[in-house]
Amino acid sequence: MLGGAGVEYNPIILEESEVITEMDKILDISCVTELALTYMLWTMRKQLLWAGDKRTSIISANKILIENGNGIIAIEKN
Repeated sequence: MLGGAGVEYNPIILEESEVITEMDKILDISCVTELALTYMLWTMRKQLLWAGDKRTSIISANKILIENGNGIIAIEKN
């Protein structure tokens, strides 16, 4: 469950085949920045890991960006 700013969100648990289908669509995105951001937001929203989704999503998106020479995502506190 995502919570914050007075909002609760309970994601639908996806079947493995649904995850694969959605990931294939994301991986087909040709713009590296769009791919990284779409992947990050999708994994945050779907909560595939149940714990640490936001941290893992940001790290994964940064890996995609760095390996393609596109810098990093940095989110300031506050």
